[in-house]
Amino acid sequence: MNPDNFIAGMEKIEDGMRLLANGQMKFCLSEACEMIEALFVRFAPWKVGSRVELILAPKTEGTAWHASRHFLVPGERGAVVSVGFSNNRFQASVVFDNETWIDRYGNEQPVTSKHSYYLSEEYVRLVE
Repeated sequence: MNPDNFIAGMEKIEDGMRLLANGQMKFCLSEACEMIEALFVRFAPWKVGSRVELILAPKTEGTAWHASRHFLVPGERGAVVSVGFSNNRFQASVVFDNETWIDRYGNEQPVTSKHSYYLSEEYVRLVE
């Protein structure tokens, strides 16, 4: 890292903070947060606590989710624990009802601590 560039960059940040210190920054950030929340409330297909169903099995090969492939199948249900937006799609972190693990004998065992799976709207749908 070039020290002169670092100092110049920090000075620009300081100048920006000075410009926004008149209260404008707090107002703008507050407005932006309200807008984002309104968009999620009005347009997200689910909310925290919503019940959802997996409609498309995610590809797990070569991922940490591969050990979960036996229950990450269409029809599996769970609850939304957080909602996000990424890659131009709403996303849901879902905790599935029947999460299990397979022991060395091939038997399904209940988990002691459930995981959440971050899935886009193409993978889950709202259920009643």
